[in-house]
Amino acid sequence: PIKQSLEALVYHRIYSPISFGKKYDPNGDYIRHFIPVLKDMPKEYIYEPWTAPLSVQEKARCIVGKDYPKPVVDHEAASKECRKRMEEAYASNRLGGNPVKGNSSNSSRRKFSDGGQDVPDSSMSKQPRKRS
Repeated sequence: PIKQSLEALVYHRIYSPISFGKKYDPNGDYIRHFIPVLKDMPKEYIYEPWTAPLSVQEKARCIVGKDYPKPVVDHEAASKECRKRMEEAYASNRLGGNPVKGNSSNSSRRKFSDGGQDVPDSSMSKQPRKRS
């Protein structure tokens, strides 16, 4: 019973790279050290430089899209999707299903927006790796 209670909580814990950094390194010292292009970004924008006004980006000599990449994913949307998939996987596990073997309806597949087709998740492929 305790293990099941703990497992039920695990998938709800998805850390935000933004709020986690703001909480544990509010000045952004770690970011400034390892991503030098952000060293002059004000601390209000260090974890979300794409939200800084252009004038702030220019002053910091870090233009998003030129000197620093635009966000690759929308973290809020990705977290919701991850939470949904984890919930499906845990539910399947509780019911005795195995999402890896295909007993779950959708957990090992993803939809691509360009074609709307279900395509096997590449992480689930069984192709052997080439050794270098």
